[in-house]
Amino acid sequence: MKYRSEIDGLRALAVTLVIFAHLGIAGFTGGYIGVDIFFVISGYLITSILIDEYQNNLVGAKTGWISFRSFYLRRIKRIVPMAITVIVIALIYANLAYSQARFTQVKNDAIWASLFSANLHFMRESLNYFAQAQAVSPLQHYWSLAVEEQFYVVFPALFLLVARIKIKTTSWLILPIITVSLISTLSLAHAISASQTSSAQSYFSSFDRAYELGIGALVALSLFRFTLKPFIGQLMSASGLLLIIWATISFDGGSHFPGWNALVPTIGTALILVSETKSSKLTLVGANLGRKSIAYVGKISYSMYLWHWLVIIIVKDQLTVSTLTKNLIVIVSTVLLSILSYRFIEHPIRRLPVPSNFLTPIKISSRTKIASLLITSLVGVLVLTGGNGWFDSATVKNPVATATSTSSPSGVSTPDASLAPEVIASPSPTAAITDASPTASPIVEASQSPQKAFTYSELLAAFKSKVSAGNSLFTVPKSIFPTISQLIPLRDAQWRLCMDVAIKEVTCEFGNKSATKTAVILGDSYALATYTMILGALDLTQWHVIALNMRECMVADVMPIHWGEAGGLITSCPQHREWSFDYLKANPPDLIFMSEQPYHPIANGDKDSGDAHDQLWEEGLQRSLQTLHKLPSKIISFGVPDSGWGTDLVNCTNAQGAIKRSCFGTINAYRNYVQIQKYSTESVGGLFIDMKSWICDLGSCPPIIDNTPVFYDGAHFSEAFGTKMAPLLAALLREAGLIS
Repeated sequence: MKYRSEIDGLRALAVTLVIFAHLGIAGFTGGYIGVDIFFVISGYLITSILIDEYQNNLVGAKTGWISFRSFYLRRIKRIVPMAITVIVIALIYANLAYSQARFTQVKNDAIWASLFSANLHFMRESLNYFAQAQAVSPLQHYWSLAVEEQFYVVFPALFLLVARIKIKTTSWLILPIITVSLISTLSLAHAISASQTSSAQSYFSSFDRAYELGIGALVALSLFRFTLKPFIGQLMSASGLLLIIWATISFDGGSHFPGWNALVPTIGTALILVSETKSSKLTLVGANLGRKSIAYVGKISYSMYLWHWLVIIIVKDQLTVSTLTKNLIVIVSTVLLSILSYRFIEHPIRRLPVPSNFLTPIKISSRTKIASLLITSLVGVLVLTGGNGWFDSATVKNPVATATSTSSPSGVSTPDASLAPEVIASPSPTAAITDASPTASPIVEASQSPQKAFTYSELLAAFKSKVSAGNSLFTVPKSIFPTISQLIPLRDAQWRLCMDVAIKEVTCEFGNKSATKTAVILGDSYALATYTMILGALDLTQWHVIALNMRECMVADVMPIHWGEAGGLITSCPQHREWSFDYLKANPPDLIFMSEQPYHPIANGDKDSGDAHDQLWEEGLQRSLQTLHKLPSKIISFGVPDSGWGTDLVNCTNAQGAIKRSCFGTINAYRNYVQIQKYSTESVGGLFIDMKSWICDLGSCPPIIDNTPVFYDGAHFSEAFGTKMAPLLAALLREAGLIS
């Protein structure tokens, strides 16, 4: 193909949007659409290459052919060297800077990225709610490369197959156009639906992204036999650029993607490609995109895309400077690394000649052709569906934890017999805290009696001494339990069966179903993170405990948005909240325990609430509390306990076991939310418990207390630590007259 400087200019625009969005630069909240621009460009260029080769190899009236060996060798030379280079550097950095557990995560990411299947990997991770709490992978951006490579695996064979089907028409292009149009329409329809219900999986799905590449392919397939008038070309290119700019400014994490919204940047890109291809000369937009300096950025855009995310991760990890300084360092470092990579890796390898025997057709038997067609079709189905259904969580109902149950509420078997449920009668307040030992299961069986009664102040004083000791701990103790390497698999299993209580059905219950006293755990995963503490505080022979929880669904009457770039409104949350409240009205419990993540993104209309977040959340919380206040139940609200996911032990300890200062939370983090929770709860006569008054001392909140990780992920209490807090909660509830 003839070199097109304006296409490199489009690449420069795309990579700039992505980098600025990832840096959080104002005005670029929708900069992630740069990836969509890349998809359209790739679909256009690959299809143009295939058309040219097929046309050039037509012999008389016979069908044409394509050298797959040559095609894939060119793709390998273009993509693999830099992709592997950045993966290797990411692994070296992770090995030097991260804990063994975190390094293992990155190694797993690297395997998927090397196989150009990162999107399938991150699609699976998106189904794990607690994966959001993990530090973002330095290789997460490889998902888009995987989507493109999967397109390259399927599309050439599909193109050749369809092009060689003989139909009575004036052009062999008709059937490819119809086929690509049909697949793109199906892809768009699925993306619109999936982005509403499973936005994270849809975001990474090859099938849901296929229509974006298909738009580029259709541009290439339909560009024959017409020329645009200059005015029309100028209008189309300007309109296309305006669509891209509008999407960049107006889209954010709350925008459903890649549904209808992705049509804006993809159609904008298509308009520019059509106008620049079919106009007699470059339009004003094309001429500016094709300027030498801008086109050069486009030439190194592949390296820039690969390097920028790793550089952002390293700078964020290692430097404590202003955001502006960090951004400048990232931009300069990314550009310099990309220039060097292009000069010494990309360009030299791309210039290596294709062997001449790769340019001639090879004879293939009919059986081989049929087998190849079947294999390609199978791969195509898997790739285009993104493995849909492969990564769905098994539908399992949680059994009622009866008085004779010995399983944990999570339904996960304990690793060995030493973890059998055990509660020891304690001779002192300190022992009352420590004897819920890390070698004991966090679950208190219903048949066991509550621990010996000490006053709340006695227990708190003993507990705070452990907190104080934790603030002086800067090396992971050998006796820690669970170990840091165990935190990741444990967090995956934690509360799995109670995370999404089905609407219309109570599926997660503990204790004695025949008991006269009932308690309900209400809220999102923060509420479920307190369940071992609650179960340990209550005598389960006398209490029936019901969990009415759904991931990301707060008690507050608000519309939450999925975390991350995928965004999307979680429309199931208002439905779940309405059903939960109706259930409580029909079955009012004695106690309602509630907690939630107040800083979870929420919507204002159909957009991210932004600066209006706190006010909307406070108003929503008060509306919900007023509804619950009408019940004959006592409300116990737990204040937000964490200081943010940056305190995740997996990510803020290094390979030598040193605990970074960033692992320690602060008592003032999210203090505004705690104050709102306290005021709102007490205004309806509820009991508010400031969790940070328990787990912090002198303003600092250690990540390890009494040899036990406080959180699994910097945000959710570990089951083992929940058990250690159970005596405190029991004493407080007892003195408040809520339990006997």
